[in-house]
Amino acid sequence: MPLMGTPGTMPGNSGPETDPPGRFTLACDLFRAGLLDEAYRIFSSLMNAAPPPALLANLALCHMEAGLWDGAVPLLENALAGVKRIPGGAALPGDSVAAALAKKSGNSLGYRLPLAENAGTLAPDCTRDILQRLLIDCCAELEDWERVRAIGSALSGKNYANVEAALAKAGNR
Repeated sequence: MPLMGTPGTMPGNSGPETDPPGRFTLACDLFRAGLLDEAYRIFSSLMNAAPPPALLANLALCHMEAGLWDGAVPLLENALAGVKRIPGGAALPGDSVAAALAKKSGNSLGYRLPLAENAGTLAPDCTRDILQRLLIDCCAELEDWERVRAIGSALSGKNYANVEAALAKAGNR
């Protein structure tokens, strides 16, 4: 199976109506394996008029890996705008297991891995946090300290190591 799929599918076009299933997952697997150029080509070929947040986020990750921070920012902003707020999607108050796992994952780099295709629907709060963490990384690389502070305030108290590091840098500027 060719990595680019159907000839003539270009980023920004709606692409074929019958895109072979599994291409999104394949692109995620290629990204995790370090085959970033192939992953980027597949993610790009899946773009359409209303791309899901996970696709935009995964394209942003490709930009970030290439050091193209300013190209990742609008993708992440559009992904954030596409994640719906669902009442009751958060963990139960007083759930000590969820709190302990959230604290542990705050120091993990797992947020820099591709999102599952339905992440924005199944786990909107978690997806929103991941997107904001990625956006903070981009803004810190671009030395946009005002945005780092603004986004960081929304994530304060969640013990995300990258957010705390970026806020510390922003505080020194």
